[in-house]
Amino acid sequence: MTKKREAPYKLLQLEALLKRLPPNHPKRPFLEQEYHKRLAGYRGEQEIDFYLNYVSDHHITCLNNIRLNYDSQYFQIDTLVISPQYLLILEIKNITGTIYFDEQFGQLIRIYEGKQEGMRDPIFQVQRQKNLLLKWLKKNHFPLWPIEAFIVISNPSTIIKTSNTQPLHIGHVTKIPEIIHHLNEKYPPVKTLTPVAELADKIAEMNQPLVTDILDEYAIDPGHLIKGVRCPNCDFIPMKKIWKKWQCTKCHFISQHVYETSLDDYKLIFGNKITNRGLRDFLKIRSRSTAWYILQKFVTEKKGTNRKMDYFL
Repeated sequence: MTKKREAPYKLLQLEALLKRLPPNHPKRPFLEQEYHKRLAGYRGEQEIDFYLNYVSDHHITCLNNIRLNYDSQYFQIDTLVISPQYLLILEIKNITGTIYFDEQFGQLIRIYEGKQEGMRDPIFQVQRQKNLLLKWLKKNHFPLWPIEAFIVISNPSTIIKTSNTQPLHIGHVTKIPEIIHHLNEKYPPVKTLTPVAELADKIAEMNQPLVTDILDEYAIDPGHLIKGVRCPNCDFIPMKKIWKKWQCTKCHFISQHVYETSLDDYKLIFGNKITNRGLRDFLKIRSRSTAWYILQKFVTEKKGTNRKMDYFL
């Protein structure tokens, strides 16, 4: 079973930010580049899911985008394959050009468009993941599965080279079925099924996705954002209020149900806490009672009293 891979939170944050950033903002080109780089990485991860679904059986569970904590040390795993016989860490890299793994000096060298650059060594990265995952299993009283790791290069045109004459656990996405088949033969079937479902549930429970303040991270002034109700049909901002409905002046879409996409933008950019005044300012709504009505429909929790009420989306 492969659990559906969700879009990374940072990708969603960048998408929301770009929808609210003016076309002529000086940081827009950089943010667009950052967005497309992360989007390409996400599409590469989705390609991997195709091959995992191809080989998975009812004994295997695949978890995606895991971030766990062991004694204040966070470690992130792109995909974890949980088998009764072993655990397999898949570290996904979306790298173009020619890449060379130099084991002697512990570095990854990329050659692209005639330029050579050193990159972070993913072999060291997965070794750290293996060590921390093993400690995490022990701390949480799980059996100590054998842990394997494979570095997946998601771009099929990337050329992979290595200084080692022995094959490393690195390859293109198409090698995933071969790797899993090899591990199934390497580790014989266990007589008693290890708690695959229990481990998957525990990891899901203790998963701590990294959430950052996107405005602070990229030094964006909140005052530079485009405010108003975003059209859910074409993304134009702002829509125009016509009696009890909203109309887009660009695509002429008309609806009463237009707030959800704009509130998603707010949550991704500013976080899930909002006030009546904050909502009115973000959506450019004058009426306090209209803002109150919107909040009652979409909030999950509220704290405080009267005019000092905080709402949580």
